[in-house]
Amino acid sequence: MVSLIGLGGAGSKVVATFYRKDPFDLLLHKFSRGESPVKGVAIDTSNHIMKLNNIPVENRVLIGNSRVKGRGTGGDAELGRKIMAEESELALAAVKKANPEKPEIFFVVASAAGGTGAGGLPVMADILKKVYGVPVVGIVILPSKSEGTIFTKNAYKNFDAMTKALDGTIVLDNGVMAGRGEDLASGYRAVNEALFGFFSMVETTEIYRLTKGKLSTIGFWRAGGQRISLKDLMEKVLRDQLLFPSWKGMDGMHLFVYGNSRYLFGQDFAKEWAEREFKAPFHYTHKEGLSKYLNTGLMITGLGDIKEKVVAAPEEKKESSELEKLLGDIKPL
Repeated sequence: MVSLIGLGGAGSKVVATFYRKDPFDLLLHKFSRGESPVKGVAIDTSNHIMKLNNIPVENRVLIGNSRVKGRGTGGDAELGRKIMAEESELALAAVKKANPEKPEIFFVVASAAGGTGAGGLPVMADILKKVYGVPVVGIVILPSKSEGTIFTKNAYKNFDAMTKALDGTIVLDNGVMAGRGEDLASGYRAVNEALFGFFSMVETTEIYRLTKGKLSTIGFWRAGGQRISLKDLMEKVLRDQLLFPSWKGMDGMHLFVYGNSRYLFGQDFAKEWAEREFKAPFHYTHKEGLSKYLNTGLMITGLGDIKEKVVAAPEEKKESSELEKLLGDIKPL
């Protein structure tokens, strides 16, 4: 069960993705028991939240109407912080209604670039810890440079305050998708799909265990129909699906695969290769399934130097990432 809170436009759209009506077959067993796979609430200062029809009406919360009249904060994180502090009772009421039983963990999703999400996340995280006494893990989305200077600078300014308020952080960089030729809307959809896929196959308690006190990132890919080595599977995710371009300070690689094991081979070789190439422990978990697909999730833990390497002012030039250097000679599958 995922207890999810989306803040701002980007965070709310992630919640909408989790409520969609065509979930992966990994979730079907949950529906067969009558369970919903997500307890998700979306909170925003923009009227656009009312258009997210996947989310139940009672789980969509418009705040700050008296201040901004449903027009959003215009990227003003301080305004977003004030509105969340002033109307926290309204937001918390929706969270309590969606979570009648105490969850083990809350996941709060927000962009570092806007106002409602970036400003509201530290406030919401503090409230959840005081009221529920459970860990709060953040999913922080960084903007693409194509979104404009104001959003890039906002991310640089807001990133520290957001991550310090959290018990663990998963960082997703929308600029990675832009660099792969995706437009802005397609990039955000790809990020949302990756999150949905990863959370569908990895237990939330395991995600918290791996991210606790760290900056981490994920990648997700659904392969199908043919035999493939675990090394090739990893290379595909690293090159084309990982949602953060740099991993200085990495302390572990955690690969999760769900599907029919007869489609997969070379597990021992992949472990030796990964630990030799990336100089970090490699952990592999496989869950057997009848599907011909191999749903593959990768988590990189212990990221460092994010603010200096990626969340930088747009005029600063980035050097080639560690990922680009290490995988430069790998051909796409």
